[in-house]
Amino acid sequence: MKKLLFTIMLLLAIATGMQAQQTENTEIPPAPWGLSPIEVLSLFGTYYTNDDWDNALRFGRWLIIAHPKEMELPGNARYRADRNFQRMIAVYNEIGSQQNDPVLREAYVDSARALYIQALDIFTDEEIDRYRWVFDYGRFLQTNRSIEGNDMLAVEQYLTLYEKDPNRLVTEANGYYIQFIVDQYVRNDMRDEAIDLMAETEEMAGPETINFYGTVRDRLFSNPDERIEYLLTMGETLDDLDMEILVELFDLYKKVENRDKVNELAVKLYERDPNYENTIRMADMAADDANYRRVIELLQEALTKTEDPVERREATLRISDNYLNLDNLQRAREFARQAASIDNTWGQPYLKIADIYARSVSQCAGGAIAREDKVVYYLVLDYLDRARSVDASTAQAVQRQYRTYQNVLPSAEEKFFMNWEAGDPIRVNGSLKECYGWINENTTIR
Repeated sequence: MKKLLFTIMLLLAIATGMQAQQTENTEIPPAPWGLSPIEVLSLFGTYYTNDDWDNALRFGRWLIIAHPKEMELPGNARYRADRNFQRMIAVYNEIGSQQNDPVLREAYVDSARALYIQALDIFTDEEIDRYRWVFDYGRFLQTNRSIEGNDMLAVEQYLTLYEKDPNRLVTEANGYYIQFIVDQYVRNDMRDEAIDLMAETEEMAGPETINFYGTVRDRLFSNPDERIEYLLTMGETLDDLDMEILVELFDLYKKVENRDKVNELAVKLYERDPNYENTIRMADMAADDANYRRVIELLQEALTKTEDPVERREATLRISDNYLNLDNLQRAREFARQAASIDNTWGQPYLKIADIYARSVSQCAGGAIAREDKVVYYLVLDYLDRARSVDASTAQAVQRQYRTYQNVLPSAEEKFFMNWEAGDPIRVNGSLKECYGWINENTTIR
């Protein structure tokens, strides 16, 4: 135990004594064993290169205490005094990592930390790349985050760099370091600081950092009303807010079911940029008001603003659905077919056509469904089968609807009366009833 305490005290003395000796002595102290500075440097380099950390420590310690800033090397080799500090930091780290005792390991880490502080103090900006040194110091502190307080010390270093070159720090390593600062603010209940820093750096941030900020804000503002209140402080009026903020406000107002604000923001977004997404928002607003014709107009406008097949198929099928709401079955089928042509592996258009044909029976038959009307349900089943064959995700919906329509198919007695045999082809057109003339499709008696 006494040996351990002595070792710890010795290491701490090195950390504090190095700077003290430099301020007290203006001359370089004698090198160990009467060696010249170049010989000490050579031995230090040899032991360091060979990973002989204990011997490297013996000679490197003098280079740190004396820290000669200039030295004439043979062959006009360039001498860098700060490299001695970098190597000694590595020496302390390596020796510390080999210690089983956590107290002793922490003492070596603290000695390495003291070297960062000393180097940043004694070298000028012309002698070292100060940005890189501060950056490395922050990384060192993060690497040793098991030591209490090191994370926030790292934050201090990164903030120093942020003040020197905001864009560089924000974009460094895809935003890792600015994200680290924000994360530490949140962990240490420094909410206002986190919010302010995110707002200040958002324009410089890349997509990874933007996504991270979104996650952080979700954590900070779990209450949508509180988040809305914060976002509104970012401008005197909605016109002052960026598009990204308007979109977020739109989603938040939708979440809290404030329909008036949802409509206001839908209009505001559309006026600012009538792109596909904002046109769809306007269509949604019209749909909430059951203004089906206006929905169709806006969806057709949206189709002119995208080449994305998923967006095109969904907007096209929505047009079909709105024509169905208007009882315009022919136009509803037309757009359902268009949706199917955009993506022939998508089953929803076929489900929609099945629904359209089932609706046609209600329109034609009125209150009493005749044998001729029931033939249309064979066609309905054909489209349900087609939906399931191209898109397995429709299987449950098809099975549910099958149970409904199988109960209204022509009975055996009705088929006998009409001389219909299973497997017979039959055409659904005006020959059944005039009102089915627009369908004009073949089906099979089941």
